[in-house]
Amino acid sequence: MVDQRLRRARLDAGLTQTELAEKAGYCDRLIRKAESGGRLNFQTLADIVSALREGGSTIDFSNLIVDPGAIANEFIKQMNTHGRDMIAHCEHLFTENFEFVCAGLTENIPFAGTFVGRDGMQNWLELLYDSVSSIPVENTSVCFFFKMVMK
Repeated sequence: MVDQRLRRARLDAGLTQTELAEKAGYCDRLIRKAESGGRLNFQTLADIVSALREGGSTIDFSNLIVDPGAIANEFIKQMNTHGRDMIAHCEHLFTENFEFVCAGLTENIPFAGTFVGRDGMQNWLELLYDSVSSIPVENTSVCFFFKMVMK
């Protein structure tokens, strides 16, 4: 399924496999692999999506990813690596108007609520990290639940 969407986006952008590969910084063999159903890592796919968008495609990263678990794993990885600055490193994971929901009452959990889009996600990160940095060390076993709704 991803392979067909990727091929369609490439053709819609008027690019050959070789042209797309060059724009994305890879060899055409990788594009053939992707269009034949081969697995790609997130960064490679993000590079290909960026190259397609430069070529005029309106494709979004979420159009090619159908595994919510893989998106969640990448989200957590980027959060662990980049903290409150993670958006710049993983904005390809989010559609324009996605919703991010962190359960809880804002009276008890200042970073609880529904946050929309990349700006909303950045707002949540600021609230989260400002709150967590003020929690005493003995209370660091704080756990939170969230869900993302891709729209």
